[in-house]
Amino acid sequence: MSIIEETRTYLASQRDKLQQERTRLVDERAKIDQLIGDIDDLFAQLGGLEKRTAPPTARRSGIRDRVLQTLQSSSTAMSPAQIRAATGLTDKAGSQSVSNAISALKKDGKITAADSGGYRAA
Repeated sequence: MSIIEETRTYLASQRDKLQQERTRLVDERAKIDQLIGDIDDLFAQLGGLEKRTAPPTARRSGIRDRVLQTLQSSSTAMSPAQIRAATGLTDKAGSQSVSNAISALKKDGKITAADSGGYRAA
């Protein structure tokens, strides 16, 4: 194995580790945002703080919902590229959002990995 191949392999493994850590932190942030929302609701009941109108996680859950709906409407497993195209999230940020949504949905058991390398609704 050449030094270039070794470097590519190392970078790929580091990228995977970073993606897993990022997904974990995003999920943790969603839980924290939910707890803050619960506290805000209690404050609102006590008259100490106005209730928020929209949780900060609305955008992420919206993308998760879109990805899940796309997979539920498909009769076959879909690759991440097919999911991105079907949801219209083809730019770099959209690609990352779809990747995060797939990870979260898979972790929640809402989708499963197919033998073909794609994903389908559970």
